[in-house]
Amino acid sequence: MQLSHQADSLKSSDRSADRVAFSVALSRFLIVATLTLAAGLTSSCKEEDLTDILLPGISSPPVILAAYPPDGTQGLDRTQGFWVVFDQPMDERQTERAFTLTGPSGRIQGAYSWQNGTRMEFTPSRQLDDAGQYFVRVAASAESIAGIDLESEYRATFSLSADTEGPSIVSSNPADGEQGVAVDSDIEITFSEAVDFASLQNGINLSPSVSFVIAMSPDGRTVTIQPSSNLVVGIRYTLSLTEDIEDLDGNPLANPDVISFFTGTDFEPPEILSVTVAGQTLSPGTTTTGIDKNGPIVVQFSEPMSGMLTEGGVRLSPSADLDISWNPAGDTLTLDPIALDSEESYEISISDSAEDLAGNKLSNPGDYPFFTNAANSTHPVVLSVQQDRVTLPNGTDGSEPAENYFPVLVDYGIVDISHTADMDPSAGTPEEALVFRVLFDKDMRLTSLYESLSFVPVIDTGGSSISVHSIVFGSSQSEVIIFASWTPASSTSSPVYALQFSTEASDTDGNTLEEQFRRYLSF
Repeated sequence: MQLSHQADSLKSSDRSADRVAFSVALSRFLIVATLTLAAGLTSSCKEEDLTDILLPGISSPPVILAAYPPDGTQGLDRTQGFWVVFDQPMDERQTERAFTLTGPSGRIQGAYSWQNGTRMEFTPSRQLDDAGQYFVRVAASAESIAGIDLESEYRATFSLSADTEGPSIVSSNPADGEQGVAVDSDIEITFSEAVDFASLQNGINLSPSVSFVIAMSPDGRTVTIQPSSNLVVGIRYTLSLTEDIEDLDGNPLANPDVISFFTGTDFEPPEILSVTVAGQTLSPGTTTTGIDKNGPIVVQFSEPMSGMLTEGGVRLSPSADLDISWNPAGDTLTLDPIALDSEESYEISISDSAEDLAGNKLSNPGDYPFFTNAANSTHPVVLSVQQDRVTLPNGTDGSEPAENYFPVLVDYGIVDISHTADMDPSAGTPEEALVFRVLFDKDMRLTSLYESLSFVPVIDTGGSSISVHSIVFGSSQSEVIIFASWTPASSTSSPVYALQFSTEASDTDGNTLEEQFRRYLSF
């Protein structure tokens, strides 16, 4: 039974050359074994002894005589390839299964070749370029062609480069835990050796998130992180340096670290102390009325402010042209409006983008609505229109205004065309003009009245015409006397004209009519 079992094991080899060798050896073995049995020697001779006598070494476990790379190799000689030499022919397929090459990124696949059944060579399917440790292993499951396992597992460790030590962080500026870091600071990290610039992209993280660019010193040891904008004052920033940072040989950072620092020393945010227009204090969120449209807007802060950032955070709506200035202390902003509208709703918005000199954002941003309806900031209004009587009616030469007025004219009120004043001082050539008195609620600008007043034909002028001859003030600038040159219509016509002031009519404070004024007059 033992002889039969040994023969079955030998027959299991799948290589034709080995089968021939084993057939010859087996024949010798059976002949000698038969003679030995016949001589009565079996009682004192074991199967292993017979095998060693007839097939020397066939029952001994295979041993690895040499391998490349040897254990502990640094700086791999890539011309050598990977190979293992055994002391006896091996089962190639089983031995290949037992072989593994592992790198920092995992197991590496490849192709095998053999020489004389005792030398196995391995060619990786890709170039090895990862830094770090590699491992070669031939498990004890590798078998000889006789089916006997490897005497002991083989292991070897090697690296591609002679440099297997990763870079380390030597110093940082700012240092870990540092306070009072300027908001416009760069961050510098110094390493023990040159690092790979490409590895920095994934190896550096700054939190809270900040956009930055990276610069490197000529020797590759100092890395400068340059934020694209100022850091925020009073914030704890965390700089993470990870193992993704590598030296030029691909060795990862030996001492990953997290560096924290604080920006600024002044952490007190500024406040809005007051907002005034023409000296009148505004309240946030509540509309303040009775505001002078000509008055300056003044914002008082609790401390000196960053001019550009603060001006960018102040907005007037609706927009208007403003002259902007600061007091010498830098804590008071003045917005001098060139022209705000009368009886208009405005709002001053001050956002938290306003900052003090240390970069602290405004603590109490707000909106301050107001309404420009002070006494000098309202639209003028036409109170009444009247016709003046004259001293000599019916176009008489030398006729003058009598300052004796007809009742107030309403729309389509009748104008008495017999009452015309003579505008030509020379005798015998009267120039007829109707005389009207218009009362405003405010003193008016004479030039604006000339620019805005007209008589607009409405119905059946019948050849008549009326136009502005001259305008004067009466007892005050709110009393406007209008002399209107008049050419009568035919006797069969009843013309209608509109006495019209456009919105260019303005008072002495620059307030204009809110809307066009028209009074329809029948002649």
